[in-house]
Amino acid sequence: MLESRRTSSADSGIDPSSTMPSAHTDLSALYEDAVSLHGAGRLVAARARTNSLFHALGPLRRVAPGDAVRVLLLSALVHWDAGERRAALRTHRKLQLLLERAPQSWEVAEYRAEAAGALAELRRLQGRYAEAESIYRAARRKARKQLSAQHEAHWMLMNGLAIVYKYTGQFARAARLYRAALARASASLGSEHADLASLFHNLGGLEHARGRHAAGEPAARRALELRERALGPEHPLVAADMAALAALIEGQGRLDQALSLYRRALMLFEQAYGADHYEVGVNLGSIAGVRLRQGHPVEAEALYRRALACKQKWLGPQHPDVGTTLNNLGVLCGEAGRAVEARRFYRRALRIFERSLPASHPKRSLCLANLTALAFGRARTTR
Repeated sequence: MLESRRTSSADSGIDPSSTMPSAHTDLSALYEDAVSLHGAGRLVAARARTNSLFHALGPLRRVAPGDAVRVLLLSALVHWDAGERRAALRTHRKLQLLLERAPQSWEVAEYRAEAAGALAELRRLQGRYAEAESIYRAARRKARKQLSAQHEAHWMLMNGLAIVYKYTGQFARAARLYRAALARASASLGSEHADLASLFHNLGGLEHARGRHAAGEPAARRALELRERALGPEHPLVAADMAALAALIEGQGRLDQALSLYRRALMLFEQAYGADHYEVGVNLGSIAGVRLRQGHPVEAEALYRRALACKQKWLGPQHPDVGTTLNNLGVLCGEAGRAVEARRFYRRALRIFERSLPASHPKRSLCLANLTALAFGRARTTR
């Protein structure tokens, strides 16, 4: 189940209220161009644009440090989406240095909250959940002291922390935060704002993780409706919403409908990111699960192996998302009577889960149950 990475359309451009020379208008246009390139999946071009922008700001960073903050935040996200994890973290270090040197003000407090949220998200994407939680919680404490109660940073940080709780199996805490964030965002933005799509997406994802697929479908459909209206039918974020909805539909047994949505999302991701991106890998695994249930194990295995290669490339071999695909390959091999291979996949997955997830997490329990069932010839479960 995909999580939406963008909690808002915070890429709103370099602050037009900054007191800067006339060149600022041109820089704003270049920034908006970089945002558009990133959104369209043209990551090489977006990276070049953000690098040029940061250098072009030069001494103007002292006049309006917020401009440099916005460019660095976008640059870190572009690096991450391009699979350049070290570059993304180096960019965040630049960002922290810039903010440490900036004089204390309401504006700087706003940027610090946004930068902390972005760093926490990178840690969460790395599977470093405890560190991500700590960063989010500290950022929320500071935001409560330094920013107005209506500021968007509050619900954005709540959303990010809720994602961490969902990944660590703390579903009740995640649900409370998501709903509180949605209430705040709706009150601030209105009920039809596109930024609400991410919160609806994540609420649907939470219900999927809890196995409450029918309960999550309305939220996922609302996310897709809002995002498609704002971005059009070809955008990668719309593809993410399609895949999220497909997962909930699949969970209700409507396999043909789910497969159609997964394949549409896969096509959009491949168009935007290429054939081996992480998002492509996630969708390949989802399609494999459907095809296995439809009685096509050979096709499903090929898809799972492609998914595993994509995830290992982008996340490394020890990420819990890699463990999910290993568990699913174990199920496939077990059903094919290949017990030795199945056991090897289960054990690899379980080692990953034991290192990265709490003992009570459903993925650990599921994988252990699958490994135990293998010895007794009982049915196993994917995901």
